[in-house]
Amino acid sequence: MFVILFICTGNTCRSPMAQYLMEKLIVQAGLEGEISVRSAGLSALEGDAMSQGAQTALLRRGAPLIDAHAAQRVTNEHVNTADLVLTMTQSHKRALLDVFPTHKEKIWTLLEYADIRRSLDIEDPYGQEDDVYERTAQQIEEACAIILQKVRSHIS
Repeated sequence: MFVILFICTGNTCRSPMAQYLMEKLIVQAGLEGEISVRSAGLSALEGDAMSQGAQTALLRRGAPLIDAHAAQRVTNEHVNTADLVLTMTQSHKRALLDVFPTHKEKIWTLLEYADIRRSLDIEDPYGQEDDVYERTAQQIEEACAIILQKVRSHIS
């Protein structure tokens, strides 16, 4: 099983959106059982719910929304067991590399790994209007589609 870990700050917006959007793409590609997806936050408050804006953006995209999503802080086990760790920003990546320097080959920003060069950061929509969540979800979904193809070639 290939494990992808998505990381953001609080695990209430970007990383859970990435997790559930990737899960939707995995199901559509018929890759259940081959790829597992998790998410966590660098500064997550354990148990926080997913933001309403993130939930709405996921529902609009038909992503498998888990109502019981509870934020969790990234742990050594998360990083050690992941095959690929994708952060939402360069600062998230740097923070992880400071703590896990021996895992540098598997820690990337989402857009860096997808080779989308507009920016290396996914904007934080927390507390903003629905249109910001929509743009964020669109950007994440686009990157996840590219990443899934890359991962698929690695596991084939």
